[in-house]
Amino acid sequence: MSGPRSPDPAELLRRHGLCREGSPCVLVPARHGLVNRVFLGERYVVRIAKNALADHAREARLALAALGRGVRTARPLAWGQGYSIWERLPGRSLKEVGKAHAELWDELLADLEKVHADPLEPGPIPPRFWKSGDSSHVEATRAEAGWSAEELEFLRAALETPHPVRPAYVHGDAFGENIVADEQGRYVGLIDWGCAGWQSLEYECSRLEPRALELALKRWRGLDLELLWKIRLDLFLLMARYGRLPFAEVRRMMQQVREVRS
Repeated sequence: MSGPRSPDPAELLRRHGLCREGSPCVLVPARHGLVNRVFLGERYVVRIAKNALADHAREARLALAALGRGVRTARPLAWGQGYSIWERLPGRSLKEVGKAHAELWDELLADLEKVHADPLEPGPIPPRFWKSGDSSHVEATRAEAGWSAEELEFLRAALETPHPVRPAYVHGDAFGENIVADEQGRYVGLIDWGCAGWQSLEYECSRLEPRALELALKRWRGLDLELLWKIRLDLFLLMARYGRLPFAEVRRMMQQVREVRS
């Protein structure tokens, strides 16, 4: 028995009065993420959930709250069960543009600070321990990565041992594909609020591009470097598992954790 049919993105535009009936609604499939399929039009972006992890109504609420705090982001125009429609910011992802203007990173960090200063949604502050590392990735990549017995022990301990944190409300996914820039690499805005929530500044930093991370370490004093590298280690291992990063990068991050502990 087949599941429910995925909605047609052009039909969604018509349903919400964003494309006239009988007119072509030109949408081009973009690179799909782990959670959503994305379709780009001249003025709109349509996101359609691939699985139950996507919560489009919540993302829309968070984006509206971020706009209210002065964050440069896309405005949600319509949403429903399993989909959302957004205005398209003028530009492309920083990863596609391939270059960053000198001021882009400071402007990005300034937007992130607006989120850190005022949570985008009500709710209790979470427990003050981090234990979100997923050691199942270690076993799943064991044959491919050729982890030694010492590496296996190190990874499991690093990912499973609780670590004290100072909770902070963060965007949580401010990397190149979620940063919009113009053709000169100037900052246009930050998108995708699916990972926003209570974590820590170390978690926020773990997702940053190298230049942004370098500036964040100078800008946000008092970061727990051991926690930062442990969270980044968890991220690198996840990316390596899905073929988006070589295992050499995971080993490099393991060394970062070792060095900050010594």
